[in-house]
Amino acid sequence: MSVSSEWTELMAALDSLSDRALTFLPPAPAADLAAAEAATEAVWPEQLREFYRLHNGQDPDNRGRFHGELLPMSWIFSVDHLVSEYQTMVEYGQHELADNQWVRDNARDSQAGATAWCWLPSYIPIGGLDSNYYFVDTRPGPHSGCIREWARDDGDTSSEPIWDSIAEMLADIRRSVVTDSVLVEPWHPWFVHEDDEAYHGTLTWNATIALPLSAKPPAVPPSTPLHLPFPLIDFLPSEVGPDDDCVDLEAVGASVAAVARRVHPTATIDGGNTVYQRLPRRQGITANWFTIIDGVPAIFLVIVTGDGDRVIVHEHPPGGFTITTD
Repeated sequence: MSVSSEWTELMAALDSLSDRALTFLPPAPAADLAAAEAATEAVWPEQLREFYRLHNGQDPDNRGRFHGELLPMSWIFSVDHLVSEYQTMVEYGQHELADNQWVRDNARDSQAGATAWCWLPSYIPIGGLDSNYYFVDTRPGPHSGCIREWARDDGDTSSEPIWDSIAEMLADIRRSVVTDSVLVEPWHPWFVHEDDEAYHGTLTWNATIALPLSAKPPAVPPSTPLHLPFPLIDFLPSEVGPDDDCVDLEAVGASVAAVARRVHPTATIDGGNTVYQRLPRRQGITANWFTIIDGVPAIFLVIVTGDGDRVIVHEHPPGGFTITTD
């Protein structure tokens, strides 16, 4: 089915369940839509154009009422906001491409759906929150036009195509809400039932995993204790100002490579990069650093000490870390 048909079916299904599941802005003028595509340096798939002919995203303020979530933990961008987020992320990605030969080689001639290790101009963000995105991958190949995820800390490294097209995405959302079943792990649809009129009846997604009664959950590897002499700090790339004192990323990369070689002395180690373009020299700031070890992606946790370019580096274990601090 077309995007328009799937949209109509989805809205009808939602209306049968709640009269205010999702709130969208009316479509932008055709000239604004064309200008947005021109500003993104990518040829949009026809399904993406059709998607934005149906609406102009969501208003995060929405007159004080929650807009609802078409996709988990996100709001759908207007075309103006899409361009703004796109330009910000492309700038980050271009720095990475300029500074890292391995990333450039990996991205060159890559096809839609493949990990690029950086944000590419062919990634069009349609929604997100807090530097996490759902985006349309417009690179060529069998999966061109697919929907993927970008994680603030992990980039596109763990995201194979979630859906091959926007129409498929809308159909899957309808299936999930109609059957009250998981959309993609671990997200399960939930219509808010609260006294607060700002939220009541809106669609959101709960992080729950539905298992048959007879099924046993997979074994979870135990976490690895990690004690640090100072607390960790959360930060966003957008919070780094031009006057911030930052660590030398080449020096950090060398530290990560040294740890990787020590942990895997006989392995072939390639690449090495992070999604961050600048890391403030502030004690406790963390970043994930990505390498390839014998052809397999590996992630290292980098912790800024605040002392020159010195960092604490640990390879991420399968079960993650349980971190304690002084």
